[in-house]
Amino acid sequence: MNLLQAENLPTDDLNPELPHFLLARANGALVGVAGLEVYGTDALLRSVVVHKDYRNYHIARRLTNDLLKQAKLNGIKDVYLITTTADRYFEKQGYARVDREAIPAAIRSTQQFSGLCPSTAVTMHSRLEKPRVRLSDLQNSCCTPNSGCC
Repeated sequence: MNLLQAENLPTDDLNPELPHFLLARANGALVGVAGLEVYGTDALLRSVVVHKDYRNYHIARRLTNDLLKQAKLNGIKDVYLITTTADRYFEKQGYARVDREAIPAAIRSTQQFSGLCPSTAVTMHSRLEKPRVRLSDLQNSCCTPNSGCC
């Protein structure tokens, strides 16, 4: 929580168990965080932060990419976020700006949307595609003894 608070990110509404959060550590210290709040097939990306000394190592991108891979496998179709500082970063990651009213009601009713973040914050959206599986990848990775595929 200290890393989030140091960057002025809201923590009052976080589930203390952090079920859909990934953490990055270096030398035993927490250096990065990214999380999802799941609402059916929608999710709110939040608490993406990297300690200032580790910001040129693409930790935020790696954390969010790993979260989104897990989200796809768990049936999440749309990811939303709200930000006051990182809109340009997330645009480069494929997120598009959307009106607050376009956010699903379950997410709009969260504390983060209804009070913790200012009404001037930018809201963004990304549609997740299903993971693509190539048959050739499966055939090469699924060898049985004496099948001749290895």
